[in-house]
Amino acid sequence: MLKESVILLCIGFTAANICNDGTGTWAFSLVDGVTDFAYGGVQLNNKYNCFEGCLNTQTAVQDFKVALNGTVPPTASMPMVKQRKLGPRANRLARVKKMQESDEDPNEETCADPQLRTDVANAINKVTDHSCKGIVKALLFNLNRPGWAVNCVDFNELAMGSYLRDYNFCEYEAVVGQDLYWIRMAKIDTSN
Repeated sequence: MLKESVILLCIGFTAANICNDGTGTWAFSLVDGVTDFAYGGVQLNNKYNCFEGCLNTQTAVQDFKVALNGTVPPTASMPMVKQRKLGPRANRLARVKKMQESDEDPNEETCADPQLRTDVANAINKVTDHSCKGIVKALLFNLNRPGWAVNCVDFNELAMGSYLRDYNFCEYEAVVGQDLYWIRMAKIDTSN
């Protein structure tokens, strides 16, 4: 397990820099054990929005430049960019369901805007195609946020990446049907 973590860490830092031009604030993720993925919104472009997924290798890499709006919850006293590692699907699903049962919001830490969390939850409830493609389509249609990129990954191994405590970024774990989907979305900074 340690060997796998070190390899993923090395790949993660490499992957996080494939698309990163060194300016602005970037959020990246590297996912292993991918069983489904989709992306939408702002078109892919190496200058500000990258996503590569492969079901054969069961990996996905995402990196996007976030247009920060500078708004964070008043209680936020943490660094703006944080690293996060997610474990196997069964553990994540149990954690999310336990939090929901005790009326905790499992996405409050990684999706700072309470209105956006509500809008995402409402859009997720309208999903009829229980797949990443269906989720991305529902989010883009229901949220109507021009300039935003939306990525969805379903995975059963692990993920690592960074997230931002800003109203223009949201990392959201959603239970749809019997599966747990990892959604990352942000307003994209297209400046050079």
